[in-house]
Amino acid sequence: MEAEGAGAGAAASAEQFGQPVSQTDQANVQHDGAVQPDTSTAPLATEADPAAAAPAPVDPQLEQYNSLLEKVTKKPDDFSTWTSLISTAEKLGDLEKIRHVYDGFLGEYPLCYGYWKKYADAEAKYSTPEHVVTVFERGVAAIPYSVDLWGHYCLYTQNNGGTQEQIRSLYERGLAYVGADYAAHGLWDKLLQYEASQRELHNVAEVHSRILGIPIKELDRYWTGLKEFASKHPTADFVSEPERAELEAQSREEVYQGAAEELARRKEFEDAIKRPYFHVKPLDNVQLTTWGRYLDYIEEKGDYGTILRLYERCLVACASYPEFWTRYVRYLEAADVEGARVACERAMSVHCKRHPDMFLFAAQFQERLGEIEAAGATLEYVHTQLASGLMGALVQRANFLRRHGEEAAARALYEEAIEEQASKPESKTYIFLNIQYASFLQRACGDAPAARLVYANALRKSPAALPLWEGAILLEEGIAGADVVERVLELYERVAAPAEEGQPALSDKEREELSLRSVDFADQRGDAEAVKRASDLHAKRFKLPLHITESVSRKRPADSSTTESAASKQQKQASEAAATAATPAAVAASYSAAVSPGAAAAAAAYPGYAAAAPAASAAYGYAQAPAYGAYGSYYQYPGYTYPAY
Repeated sequence: MEAEGAGAGAAASAEQFGQPVSQTDQANVQHDGAVQPDTSTAPLATEADPAAAAPAPVDPQLEQYNSLLEKVTKKPDDFSTWTSLISTAEKLGDLEKIRHVYDGFLGEYPLCYGYWKKYADAEAKYSTPEHVVTVFERGVAAIPYSVDLWGHYCLYTQNNGGTQEQIRSLYERGLAYVGADYAAHGLWDKLLQYEASQRELHNVAEVHSRILGIPIKELDRYWTGLKEFASKHPTADFVSEPERAELEAQSREEVYQGAAEELARRKEFEDAIKRPYFHVKPLDNVQLTTWGRYLDYIEEKGDYGTILRLYERCLVACASYPEFWTRYVRYLEAADVEGARVACERAMSVHCKRHPDMFLFAAQFQERLGEIEAAGATLEYVHTQLASGLMGALVQRANFLRRHGEEAAARALYEEAIEEQASKPESKTYIFLNIQYASFLQRACGDAPAARLVYANALRKSPAALPLWEGAILLEEGIAGADVVERVLELYERVAAPAEEGQPALSDKEREELSLRSVDFADQRGDAEAVKRASDLHAKRFKLPLHITESVSRKRPADSSTTESAASKQQKQASEAAATAATPAAVAASYSAAVSPGAAAAAAAYPGYAAAAPAASAAYGYAQAPAYGAYGSYYQYPGYTYPAY
C-alpha cells in the first residue's frame, strides 16, 4: 500500500513537471469541482474603452507563486522553497494551484504526514468530501505507520457522516499498522471515546483488554482506566459468558504485567528517540545509534510482526539514511524476497533516490536475485548519471562486468577514467585510479604484464608519487619466483636513489623510509649477502638518520653580542657548513655522482607493478620508521569509501 501511494504522488508530480504518467496515475490526481472565477457579470471590453486597453494589475502573490514554482521545478529537493510555495498557493485560494503544489511536494516528501492533513483540509474547504477521502487514502498509503494521520482520517470520517461500520473498519485498518506503536495511545484514545459515545460498554471493555497486552507508552493509564470502568459498571453489562470463562483462566492483570515488563525494557530506546517523525534535517548520532540498537533488541526477540513494525517506524524517522534501508532489505530477503524487492524499490524511487550508495547496494541485490540486466542498468545509471565521478561506482561496475564475461568493457572503464584524469595536474585521483586498475588486472584478471604496463605509464607521468612506488614494490614482493629478492631489492634501490637535478623526485624522508624497508625486506626474505647489500647501500646513502641531520640544520646559535669576534663568526660559519654537508640531500648528491648516476632515470622509466597493500615497517639501525598502512585501502572495496574523480 505504501509503495502504491508513494508512486501515485510521484506520478502526479511527474505529470506536473512535464513527465508522462500512466492513465492509472492520472486518475489518482484527477479532480473535479475546481473553483473558477465568476465572469458572468463582468462588463464586456470594447476597443473604445481606454480601461480595456490598460494592462491588468499585477498580483504580487501570483508573481511570488510563479517564482517559487520555477525554483522547485529546477531544484525539486529544496524543502524550504516547497513549504513557501504551499503557503503562497493557499493564500491565493486557487484549488488547482493548491493541488498542483501539494501533489508535487508530496511526491518528493511523502512521509510528511502533516502536509497530507493540510492537503485534506484544503480539499474540505474548497471541494467535496469525496476528494478529502481520496487525499487521506493517498496519505495512509504513502505513510501507513503514522498514528497522527490515521487519527485525523478517523476523526474526519466520524464527523462527516460515516456509518458505525465504516468508522470501526477504518480504526481497525489503522490499528493494524500502528496499534502496537509505542505512541499509539492517540489512536486508541479516539477509538475508546467513539465507543463510549455509542454507549457500547462491551466494546469499551474489549478495547481496554486489547490495549493491556501491548507495551505502549500509556499502558499504566489504560490499566487504571479499565479498573475504574469496571468499578462503575456491573460485569454482566460488558462481559459475555465466553469471555467470563476466559477471564477466569487468565486475568487481565497477568496480561498487563507482561506488557508492563516489556515496556520497561523498551523505554530506554523510546526515550532516546527525540524525533520519531520525518524531517529533512539530519538526525544526531545518538538517535541513529539508538535506532540501530533498538532494531538489534527487537530482532533478537524474533517476533516477525513486531520486527517489521519497528523497521517501518524507523524508516519514517531515518528515511534519508540508506544504511537503514539496506539493513531492512537484508532482513526481509531471508524470509520474504518480494517484500525485500518492494522495500528496495521504495528507497530507490522516493526516499534515497539521490543516494548512490543505495543504488550500488540495489545492484548487488538485483544480481543476487539473478536480475543481471537490471543490475547492470542500475550500475550504469549511477556511474554515468547519478554520480559520474564516484570511484565506488566505477569499481563496482568494472567488477560486475568482469563477473559476467565482459572483461574488455571493464578495462575500458578504467582506461577512460585514467585518460580523463591524466589531463588534470596534481590529480590524486589519477594515482588512485592507476593503483586500482593495476590491482584489478593482477588480482581479478591474472594479467601481471598489463598491470606493470599501467604502472610504467603512471610513473612516467608521476615519478614523485610515493603510493605508486609503494604499490609496485609491495606487489612485486607478492609475485612468486626464485628471483623475487633480487627484483624487489633492485626496485628499492632505484626508488631510494637521489634524483637528477631538476627532475621530480620523492622527498629525502620518503627515500630514507623506503631504504629502511629494503633492509627489513632483505632480512626477512633474503640471504646474508642480500642483507649486506641492502644494509651497506642504506649506510652509504644515509650516513645519519634524517631526524638528526634535520635537527642540526634547523638550529642556529644566537649572537650574544653585536661585537662578536671574527674568530667566533668563522667558527659558527664552519659549523653551519658542516651541518649542511651532512644532510641526506648533500650526501646523496655526491654519492649519486660517484656510484649510481643513472638511478633516478632508471626509476622514472621503471615498468611499475600493481596496487599497494600494507607491509611492516623497519626500524633498522637508527630511528623507528613510521607504520606502513597509509595506502592499504586503495585496492580494497570497503563500503564504497572511494574518492570522486
